[in-house]
Amino acid sequence: MAPVVRADLADAHRRSLAHVAAPGAAFTAAERLAIATAARDAYLDPSPPPPWARPYGRPALDVAHRLARHAGTLTLDWYEQVITEGMHPLEWVEVVGIVCAVVPPVAFARAAGLRCRRCPTRCRVNRTATSSTNWHRQG
Repeated sequence: MAPVVRADLADAHRRSLAHVAAPGAAFTAAERLAIATAARDAYLDPSPPPPWARPYGRPALDVAHRLARHAGTLTLDWYEQVITEGMHPLEWVEVVGIVCAVVPPVAFARAAGLRCRRCPTRCRVNRTATSSTNWHRQG
C-alpha cells in the first residue's frame, strides 16, 4: 500500500515542478526545463560522475548537476571559476532556484517510496521574462 500524502503537499510539489516550465529572468522556458531535467537526473543517478566532472559541457546544466548531486562540494572558488568562464551571476541564481524547485519533490517521493514525478515536457512560454533591478533612492 502506497503512503497517503496530504493533498496540499502533493499540490505544492506539482506546482513546484510546473514552475520550471515558465520563462525566467535569464533562461527561456525550454532552457529551464533542460536545467530541471539535468538536476533531477543527477539526483537520481545511481552512479554519478565525480563532483569535478562537467558531464554536459554547458555551464547551466553542469551547475545544476553539481548542485543537485554534490551540493556539499560547492565552493566559492568553483563559483568564481564558473562566473569567470562566462556564466552571469543572475544565471547562477536562476539555476539554484530551479534546482531548489525540482529536487525536494523528487527527494520526498523517493524517501516516501512513491513514484518520482518527471519534470514537465512542455513549456508554458518560450522566452525570457522581463526583469529589472529596482533601486530606491533615499531623499
